[in-house]
Parts: sequence; C-alpha cells; structure tokens
Amino acid sequence: MKKFYSVFSLFLISLLFVLPFLSCHIKDAVSGGIRTCLSELIPSLFPFLFLSSLTSYFASPLMSHFLAPVLCPLLGITPPSIPAVISGILGGFPSGAAESARLYSERKISKEEAERLPLFCNNAGLMFTVGTIGAGHFSSFKAGLILYFFHIFSSVICAVLTRDNKGKRVRYTKEPYSPVPLSRFPELFTKALKNSVCAMAMISGNFIVFSVFTSLLFLTFGKTPHVCFIAGLFEVTGGLLAMKENSAGLILSAFLLSFNGFCVHMQSMSFFAPLKLSMKKCILGKIFCAFLSALLMYISLPKNFMPKEGFPPMAFYVVTLLLPLVFFIPYIKKRASDRI
Repeated sequence: MKKFYSVFSLFLISLLFVLPFLSCHIKDAVSGGIRTCLSELIPSLFPFLFLSSLTSYFASPLMSHFLAPVLCPLLGITPPSIPAVISGILGGFPSGAAESARLYSERKISKEEAERLPLFCNNAGLMFTVGTIGAGHFSSFKAGLILYFFHIFSSVICAVLTRDNKGKRVRYTKEPYSPVPLSRFPELFTKALKNSVCAMAMISGNFIVFSVFTSLLFLTFGKTPHVCFIAGLFEVTGGLLAMKENSAGLILSAFLLSFNGFCVHMQSMSFFAPLKLSMKKCILGKIFCAFLSALLMYISLPKNFMPKEGFPPMAFYVVTLLLPLVFFIPYIKKRASDRI
C-alpha cells in the first residue's frame, strides 16, 4: 500500500511539471467540458435531480403504497427505496446513487441496502441514451431505445440475482398512506433545490476533470477504437461520442453504458464517502451488467440494426457469456449454504 502511495504521489508531482507545457490543450479540453456540461449534462440531469428529490419528499408514501407489492419482492428492497429506483431508471447517473445516499443519511434505509441500490439504480437517463447517443450519434432512434432497454434489463437482472432470500418471502400489503402537508412545500422545495445544486456542481466538476484526462489520452494515442473504449471506461460520455457508427461501436457502447465509467463511480463515491458507504458491490455489479448488455446487443444486432461488418470474433461471444458468471460465484455459494 505504501509503495502504491509513493508511485501515485510521484505521478501527481510529475503532472505538475508536465501540465504547463500542455496548457493550450488543457484549456481547450476544460472549455469543451464546460460546454458539454452546459449543453448536455445540466439540461438533461439537473431537472431529474431536483424533481426526484422533491418527489421523494412528497410522493414517497404514494409510490410505496402502489409499487411496493411489485418492486420490493422483485428487486429485494424496502418501500422507502422505491424513489431511488424510479430516479435511477429515469433520471440518469448518478441520480440513483445520490438518492440512495440521501435516504441513508435520513435513516430511511439500512447501510446494506444503500450500498446495494446503485447496482441497479445508477443508470443512464432515457433522454441521454435515446436522444444524444441513439438519434444524435448513431442516427438511429431505434438503436437508442434498444441500448436503453438492454441497459435497464441488465440492471434488473443484477438486482434479481443479488437480492436476499428473505426479501423474496416478505409479503407487502397495501396500507393507508399519510400525505405530506402542503404547508411544508416552501421548506422542502428549498431543501430539494439546495441538494440538487450541490450534487450538480460535484457531478460537473468530476466530468470536467475526466474530460481533460480523456483529451490527453486522445492526444497521446489518437482516436483509435481501442483508445476510445479505454477513454469510455474513464469518462463514458466522451467515449460513447467517439465510438464509430458501426456494429462494433454499438456493442462497445452497450458495455460502456452499463459499466458507467470511473467518472460516474467517482461522482457516486462523492455522495457515499461522507457517509462511509462502500462502492465495491456497485462496481462489481456494473461489470456484470456491462458484459450482459454487450452480449444482448451482440445477439440482437443481425436482426435489428446493421450488417455484420466489423463484428467481433466468436471469442467475444464466449467471453461475454462466461465471464459474468464469475462475478456471481460468491452469491451462488452463499445462497447454496443458506439453503443447507
């Protein structure tokens, strides 16, 4: 650990001497990151961050009343987590992690549930996937819909596979709910707005920093498919928009969307770290979701979108089929021991 710390410290110190020689390029990268935040990130994410926070204050009793009998046994969650699930499906990452952290900070959910929720709640937004990536980049509204469907479907599968056995046996019954009085609207509106602005500032800062990193990566190695994929592992938006508009690009895009990228994981950690919550389960689960989404896209491509030109070899199919099982061996062993 000390050796790694020393190497990382030397790397940071070396950057201080190298960056002045790249100041013009870094200036352009930061400017591009800010423009992307203003034109894409904030318009698509901030409304959902604010509305999900405000909705969770007012509509949580109503959503829990109607959706708990279905979602709680299916996903293995408690009723207070339902706003995080809805926010994660519609709002885009990292709104699901932000909502999970808020619910835990207010003692509405347990630590174990808060750490598990981002497995299937930290997802790309519908507007971003269908509009920006599908219709905008790949020039196919249908491709965007399929990308979004596989992305959410793999998250749901991950939730089903990791739920606790006890959660399946719980029976949820509809009970009368107590609505929040409207007299609290000014207070809760201000609170939701403050939380959303702080979250959006943290998200934008992370995005700009990782945008600089990916731009330096492109400057050094060029925009080859492999470099674009590696860049997407760190900052998903830039990596997705750099993908080639062919079948291989769609498969890799499905992988990157479900993995989220380290930039999104860092944004999630910014909400989790002050509460001493771990992101380990989330990152492992997102690796599984990434391979599953890529596999589903590989299978569906010949029937839906593009010709087989540029298709990955059969080894890709085998790896994406077998590798996800490795991540769930511990869960399979645990469930087997519970039954015994």
